Amino acid sequence: MGYIDVSYQAVTFLLSVVLGAVMCLLYDVLRALHKRMLKGFFEVFVSDILFWSIAAVITFCFLVIRCNGYVRGFVIVGQAMGFSAVRLTVSRYILAGIDWLMSIFSGVFRFVWRFVAKIFRILKNILKKTLKYAKKLLQPKCKLLYNHLKVQKFKSTDKVLDKN
Repeated sequence: MGYIDVSYQAVTFLLSVVLGAVMCLLYDVLRALHKRMLKGFFEVFVSDILFWSIAAVITFCFLVIRCNGYVRGFVIVGQAMGFSAVRLTVSRYILAGIDWLMSIFSGVFRFVWRFVAKIFRILKNILKKTLKYAKKLLQPKCKLLYNHLKVQKFKSTDKVLDKN
């Protein structure tokens, strides 16, 4: 009969509870994005599918690392307990904090964007003036060689027509 290391399984269970709590925190970030940015059905659907796919990969990696790839029921229960504990206790405060941080970052981003947009407008005007000045340095179209040849060609055909 094999030896069962209960302490290793207890540590694995506690780590799975922590992993579930971390996944709930990541889901709170996603909920804040839903509240602020992701409004359409398709955007929400894709972001949820992406989140749960990432959560499945993380759970799979955890099971491979801690349980040698075996699916253990206590790991799934531990993740569900950690997720539920955070969701039912501190999730609303974390969501409010993330929303507050996002409002601060959006304000800072708007301020920086105005500054950058002003710099780009100035650079655009400088570039326009430079191109206009560079165009003045080029030869006028009337003095270009191919324009002279076209004029001479038409003049020579006009002379031939006038002689007839």
